[in-house]
Amino acid sequence: MPLWIASWTVIEEAEAAADEVYSQDQLREIYGVAVQEFDLHADRCAAAVGAVGGDPAAEAAFVRSALMMRLVAENFSFPGGRESERSKMILRVILGYERAFDCNPVWNKRQYLLDAIDVAESHIKHVRSVERRALSESTIDAVIKGRQRVRVRLDGLREPSCPTKLDLCGDEEVIVVAPPAEPVGGYAGWARRLSLRVELGGGGVRTREESDDDDVRSGAYSVMVSAGSRFVVGSSTRHRFVLGGTYGLAGYEYIAHHSRMAHWLLLRAEYGIVAHPRWLTLQVGFEAGLGLAPRPRDEVTAHGLSGLSAGLCILEEILCARVRGFAPLRRPDFFEGIFGLLSVDVFRVVDQTLESRTRRAP
Repeated sequence: MPLWIASWTVIEEAEAAADEVYSQDQLREIYGVAVQEFDLHADRCAAAVGAVGGDPAAEAAFVRSALMMRLVAENFSFPGGRESERSKMILRVILGYERAFDCNPVWNKRQYLLDAIDVAESHIKHVRSVERRALSESTIDAVIKGRQRVRVRLDGLREPSCPTKLDLCGDEEVIVVAPPAEPVGGYAGWARRLSLRVELGGGGVRTREESDDDDVRSGAYSVMVSAGSRFVVGSSTRHRFVLGGTYGLAGYEYIAHHSRMAHWLLLRAEYGIVAHPRWLTLQVGFEAGLGLAPRPRDEVTAHGLSGLSAGLCILEEILCARVRGFAPLRRPDFFEGIFGLLSVDVFRVVDQTLESRTRRAP
């Protein structure tokens, strides 16, 4: 039996049994047919943008593949920790509709693009309300960008100038504007990949002059700014790394009514594991660099400084409570401290604002 007949048979049987529960084995079989249908025509329609007439056979094949893949994505039960596989299937659905449109990219075929947007938006809503995964996960981020890409293609279509109803307009009158290779630009291309934290808090410091055996302890306030790049590791997206730097300062009293100010500039590496995609991320970090702190005789000298930190973050890492400790790399030396801080990540606020606007977009 030719594959296209088998494909339509699978789809018709699925539609006839729309209210029935599919077995996992049936869905795996449908998935295999969908992948095979797409792969057999993968090299067709790649250069069809702007063509008239197109490739009807490949167009129909891509539509069949998208329909079957969507059926599997919406009904397959993924084991815990592998929900991202559903997002990967949705990406295949979007691509199938796009390739079907490529085979005959005219106004009258714009429904393929509308279907691709619809499946993306349905999946994003499912992720937030049912799976409760963060939109910052790499596979969901790819679905969001796929939706944006298709919207750009849809906006690039020019409605034919036709005196009658659109369904009577000839395809030859339609002009299709090819989309740019990468429609997502500006900050959107860096979304969820940057971190800029502002931290405020207090703690205690201990200072000592090399010739003096007595430590001086005092309370202190601290302000720190950390900037870096965020990386998601693994398909589960639970593991996060941040590489960057930290500038910080601490003000304290050495003796009564005599304040001191210490500064430091450090390179920072941080690891985080997501316990809950929205409500809890655990983080640990290490940093090392240079510090400037006054000695008791008001001499200011640079010295090596290292630090460790541990933190709890909520709201997809927008707000964090963190403990940070610093100690000199060489002893005897003259500055060490521990601080409790609250922080806000400016870029995570921007990311959440942009995602909220995207969800409300028509």
